[in-house]
Amino acid sequence: MNYPQLAAKAAAETAHLSALDAVKIDVSSADHELGRNTRWVWVGGFGDLKVGMASGQSVTLVNVPDGTMLPLAINKVYRTGTDANEVIALF
Repeated sequence: MNYPQLAAKAAAETAHLSALDAVKIDVSSADHELGRNTRWVWVGGFGDLKVGMASGQSVTLVNVPDGTMLPLAINKVYRTGTDANEVIALF
């Protein structure tokens, strides 16, 4: 198999992992309800991130470093408990 064939095969096998849409999270005035589950969450600026998981549980991720991509299925980001910034939900 040559490189283009390998690249095409790899792309096909990982397509379900790729994000197709994105939303910037805004918790400046209220919790941010996403209305669907994410594939990934990008945290651009250091801090805590309190999220509602697809399972229905909530969890606070403490001290998330700048530039972290999290493979999480979440549907909510809470205002109280979140001080990370530049958070982007990827679907």
